[in-house]
Amino acid sequence: MKRKKHWRRQLQMEHDLFADDLSDETVWALRACLQSLQMALESRYLGQLMRHSKRLESLYDPACPWKSPPPQ
Repeated sequence: MKRKKHWRRQLQMEHDLFADDLSDETVWALRACLQSLQMALESRYLGQLMRHSKRLESLYDPACPWKSPPPQ
């Protein structure tokens, strides 16, 4: 139930964050800006992002043991 509330809150926040009446050109410029920001962030922090991603992959979930090896 908590996850449903989280997703509903997330969708509401996304809906409130962006206006409905943006022009096509404005949406295009916003996307280009965000894409540039993402590329700059990833090039600056790639090592940290990869390290954290690997850490997340190795988390053991006893409810789904087939997804990752148990801790040693």
